[in-house]
Amino acid sequence: MLDFQNPMAFSLANGKTRFLTAMKTKFILFCALAWMLHLTAFSQQGTNDYFKDGKAKLKANDLDGALTDFDKAAKLKPDDAKVFYSRGIVKFQKGDKAGAFTDIKRSIQINSNDAEAYVLRGLFIVTNNNFEAAVKDFDASTKNLVAAIKDYNKAIELDPTNSMTAGAYDGLVTDYGLLGAMKAESGDLDGGLVDINKAIEIQLAGKHTKYSSVAYSACAKIKTKKGDLNGALADYDKAIDINPNNQEAISSRGWLNRRMRGEKPADDIDSAYDPQNFNTTNLVAKNYLTRGHDKFKVGDWKGALDDFNKAIEGLPDRAGAYALRSLAKSGMGDLTGALSDLDKAIELEPATIPELYYGRSIVKKKKGDMDGALADNDRYLELKHDQILRQLQSK
Repeated sequence: MLDFQNPMAFSLANGKTRFLTAMKTKFILFCALAWMLHLTAFSQQGTNDYFKDGKAKLKANDLDGALTDFDKAAKLKPDDAKVFYSRGIVKFQKGDKAGAFTDIKRSIQINSNDAEAYVLRGLFIVTNNNFEAAVKDFDASTKNLVAAIKDYNKAIELDPTNSMTAGAYDGLVTDYGLLGAMKAESGDLDGGLVDINKAIEIQLAGKHTKYSSVAYSACAKIKTKKGDLNGALADYDKAIDINPNNQEAISSRGWLNRRMRGEKPADDIDSAYDPQNFNTTNLVAKNYLTRGHDKFKVGDWKGALDDFNKAIEGLPDRAGAYALRSLAKSGMGDLTGALSDLDKAIELEPATIPELYYGRSIVKKKKGDMDGALADNDRYLELKHDQILRQLQSK
């Protein structure tokens, strides 16, 4: 799906990961906190004693106890939507992806007018992208995103002012952005632009200008691939106007301006700074990483690779250095070398950097190892899920 020969395609994927992973984490945290407010509003008698006990145990982080009580409540009152809604949340926090989705789906079947349930189902569809046995390839992700977008729109239609429904707007931004990036990577540049522009429209309506800056940068990259350099420059201008500290947009706009003037984009990188001016091995290595990254962004893969090699000499235990070198090797078509570097990075940081597994899944897919790619994608989602739970528990 990714064109490793084209630096813009790889840059778009990296931008997508940063932009959309950050937004999705924010959205999941928002939904979880809003859900806690949702639970406190419920009050019933009789058979709902189990439900009340389940709520209390969940607030105390006793997930097993909460699940037991919600199970009993569901047996006593199988037509109570809020019981299945609540049990779905517990299952999600326990890592039971399929069970969480099933319970939220059942909640909607009982009460099709619960806007909050649609928000959560949309969330589950995307974050639990591999819960269905039928999902055998990455293309199924597109269908899942479309389904999630439908649920978010339904939630907004039912209750546009609900505090939790507000999270549906973040979900729409996230999923339109993902959908657009996926389309662009697969070669549908026009479709990618339509979806990312839809994400921008929603963001600007909600005044989420920080993320709009990143989205405009993504549009600029797609327009550069289409050969619409003036349009790309206009989008970079918008990105920088919204966020003057968007360093990627500033750097890319400078690169594009030099390209349009017929200059070699990498001409001024070496003269911008000299790594050897730093007086410690650690700082020298870090500056090689920085310069290598700048060279990679302008398509100087060989120069980037040379700098990454020097950086690794000084930082042999830095997982990020190997990950960056894998990008340069991918750009040069050395997928075997890229895979080896990602293996080393994961060996150094097996559980703290989920994005390493995401990157390795892309390389494996390019090499034709679909089983390995899917396994790494699953591991990426598991680690992101664990990160989110730790953040929730720290609140």
